[in-house]
Amino acid sequence: MTAVSLSKEDLRAILERGIEEREIRRQIDIFEKGVKPVRLDRPATVGDGIIRISPHERAELLALHDKAAGDGRMLKFVPASGAASRMFKDWHGCYRSGRFDSKGQEASFLRDLPRFAFHGDLKDAMARNGRDFETIISEKRCNDILEYILTPKGLHYAWLPKAL
Repeated sequence: MTAVSLSKEDLRAILERGIEEREIRRQIDIFEKGVKPVRLDRPATVGDGIIRISPHERAELLALHDKAAGDGRMLKFVPASGAASRMFKDWHGCYRSGRFDSKGQEASFLRDLPRFAFHGDLKDAMARNGRDFETIISEKRCNDILEYILTPKGLHYAWLPKAL
């Protein structure tokens, strides 16, 4: 039995949602006991779990998807995994060009940087290479910062699985 006690109102609300009491107790038990962490072997990459689709194949597969969806036989699945390259798409463009498109974008980037969850990791990565984060910020050297966020020189976040 779990340490969590459910009131009569809790049980009523759960049952009204079509969830059986034993299922809720099972879920609470998992929450209380925890689960073993997943030990990742390696990321899936092209040739190792990932198949690269040619533009021709892509068109054919999209047509098959559209037909199946039209027939009610297909649902769209959007995984929350894979590399985070799309998350950093705009930053990659700025990094490649060496600048943000506008002073406003640059100002927003510099202003919001401390709000990112990786802020501390970024400062540490730069410090390991003898770079002073505060100086780089004050000098508005955005490309240096992007390099440490996106590339193997720093955090290499664009190629980590999103969940990490």
